[in-house]
Amino acid sequence: MLSIEDPVNRDYKKGSIMPSVSLTLPDIEQSVARPIIFSILDQVFEITQLSKETHIYYAGKRNVIQSPGTSIDDVNGKDARFSSDRYTFIDVDEKYAIDAVQETFVHAFEHRPVFEDQKLKLSLRPIYTTSDVVINIRYRSPSETEVKRWMAEMLLKTARGRDISLHDVKYTYPLPYPFVGLIEDIWSLREKVEGYNESFKDYFEKHASDRLTILANRAGEMRHLAISEKQTRIQGFFDFVGVPESPTRDDASGTWELSFSYKFSYQRPDAIYLHYPISVHNQLLPEKYLNYIHTEPDPYFQNKYYSKSYEALSLFEGDHIAMATREPYPYITLPSFDDFKMETTAPGTATVLTALCFVEDDKHTLMDLKELGDYEIDSEILNFLKTESPYTTKLFHSFFYISVYRDEFPINDIEIELTSDLILRSKKPLDLRRVYHVRVSMLIEIGMAIQPALDRLSLYPSTLVKVLGAINELLKIDPDFNSLAHKKHIEKWELEAIYRVLSGGTRTNGFGPSSPIPTFPYDNIDAWPNGHRKRFLDHINESVVREYFQAKRRIRPSIQVTGVIVHPRTTEQYADKINTGQSVNA
Repeated sequence: MLSIEDPVNRDYKKGSIMPSVSLTLPDIEQSVARPIIFSILDQVFEITQLSKETHIYYAGKRNVIQSPGTSIDDVNGKDARFSSDRYTFIDVDEKYAIDAVQETFVHAFEHRPVFEDQKLKLSLRPIYTTSDVVINIRYRSPSETEVKRWMAEMLLKTARGRDISLHDVKYTYPLPYPFVGLIEDIWSLREKVEGYNESFKDYFEKHASDRLTILANRAGEMRHLAISEKQTRIQGFFDFVGVPESPTRDDASGTWELSFSYKFSYQRPDAIYLHYPISVHNQLLPEKYLNYIHTEPDPYFQNKYYSKSYEALSLFEGDHIAMATREPYPYITLPSFDDFKMETTAPGTATVLTALCFVEDDKHTLMDLKELGDYEIDSEILNFLKTESPYTTKLFHSFFYISVYRDEFPINDIEIELTSDLILRSKKPLDLRRVYHVRVSMLIEIGMAIQPALDRLSLYPSTLVKVLGAINELLKIDPDFNSLAHKKHIEKWELEAIYRVLSGGTRTNGFGPSSPIPTFPYDNIDAWPNGHRKRFLDHINESVVREYFQAKRRIRPSIQVTGVIVHPRTTEQYADKINTGQSVNA
């Protein structure tokens, strides 16, 4: 488990899912690995009480050793060095811990951010990978007494259970320039609309962790933002049991040499993870930060054909497991690269589409349902919504429910309204510093709707067939039900039969919900016109409805909206996307 000292104490809250990007850090070998190795090596010398008056040679992966006297701070480097002096030769073997790969948090909020603006949902966090290190040490000393004393000391430490040690290390690594540029662009948008009159320097210092620092050369130039960290509780241990192998003597130089290895694992910062919004203060980010988001093909729309055996094995594929957490019928998002996820949704409803909205100059207008860009609501349903508009923002009062989200949470229904022109407005002035989304949904649990909602829908037979067919597969494929679309009005006894298929119950009073009944026979079946008792929806009996509801409970609520409620403006464009395996939202 990673332990990082951070003097800043904040409350970190998970934000909504938004664009994320990660960049690997350059030259971690020099900025992180090498300082950690020398720091632990120094602590090992202190633990083992080996003499620190020794020349240390560590070539590293580049196999380059600095010549004596060539460093500015090597004040004693010009003195002659002889083979009889004390030397320490270091060879390091560092590998990624394969067993810990699955435990690596990549695009996640696991670690403390080094920069975070909670209001804008902007954060920057290191990505750590577990690295196993083995330091092979060859220590050469001219003193036989010193070497044998060290052997005896190590035996005593092992006997007392002190052969395992905990280490603290410090290191600094640079912050990639592209991330600083993105933060500056976000600050610029933040100040452009409803700004705070805050300079970029003040904004950066306000939201940065104390771990952020500045690196520069000796002249104070070439300044670069960097992250300074102290990693604690690194567990190290010797690879021998009791004492290492006996030292050997070099007769030519008259020195004694002993060899041992020291092992430890640490969390290596290999990359930086940036999580950022797509809009700031009622403005979209520049295109360069958005144009790559929707480039990955959506596996949902990729048609695949398998042999019988391979089809069974495909259930263990990563794509299949990932799709299990998605809605069976993905809803439409506007714009296509907006991956907004709602913290809560109204019970009994299924999402048709979500749209990122930019507030108009009047600070009230949010959206025109007639203008959805590359998509459009079915014309018949659109006409129905014009008369249904007073009820669409009230939950359970209509089969269509429109809600507005401020950031991740819905605002009160009484604060919004849909005009007969299908313009969605807020009754109160909207804050341009907040992010607003509109969710258009349908009520798929008919038992939750008040009865006037179904009565109003029945006045539009063609719309009723589309809407109820979209939420119930039994009705969608039934020819008798679909024939209702050509009628001028729907009879009461037909509505009763439809209601029973949808809910398994019977309608009660004009305003209350339905009442479930243990049996399927119609209460008012004797009042039906002659012959209809054995014809209309007769084959959809009680057992079929019961099996359908049982199957429905095993999946998440969904709605077949593609090509029914909302669809692309041209069917050719939609067909092309399906054929090429692209997401309809793209």
